[in-house]
Amino acid sequence: VSAIYRTRHVLHALETVVPQKLAARKDPLLGSPTISCGMIDGGEKPNVVPARCTLHRAGRILPGRDAQAFVDQVMGWVRESAGEAAGPLTVHGIERSAAFAIPRDHPFTATVLAASRKALGPGVEPVGGAFFSDAGPIAAAGTPCIVVGPGDFAPAHTPDEYLDIDELIRCADITENIIRTLV
Repeated sequence: VSAIYRTRHVLHALETVVPQKLAARKDPLLGSPTISCGMIDGGEKPNVVPARCTLHRAGRILPGRDAQAFVDQVMGWVRESAGEAAGPLTVHGIERSAAFAIPRDHPFTATVLAASRKALGPGVEPVGGAFFSDAGPIAAAGTPCIVVGPGDFAPAHTPDEYLDIDELIRCADITENIIRTLV
């Protein structure tokens, strides 16, 4: 029995069933939790039926949620969707990095919003994102964090990733405004 062929049932669940289930759990600022498969490997040689197949995945949870509970829930959905066709499933190496949010009425939020609005105009509003940054562990250690940066999320981490120089300059203006306010 090919572990790679069995894994297609897991991938199908991760691509179709799991995102629908996660979309039902939505934070007004941060959106829904996510999970994605970024790597897959299995087998030893082209002419040997593979006994194992490994999916390397990343998930983003919402603040206040437990990483193990998130994985258990997702795996339950995968098992429910894939059934026996997927074969035995094991989860290893859950790397935990806390999701975080800063209250809208926190003084640092006001500082960053004012600095952003000064550089970009009065219509700037905070948005959330389902991605990793160093702010997660820093926030978990007790430091209020807000991620501010230039660019568009759509091309991020793709072969065609790019950054407009004008956006970089505006971000530098925002950073300067924040620093001048805090100093």
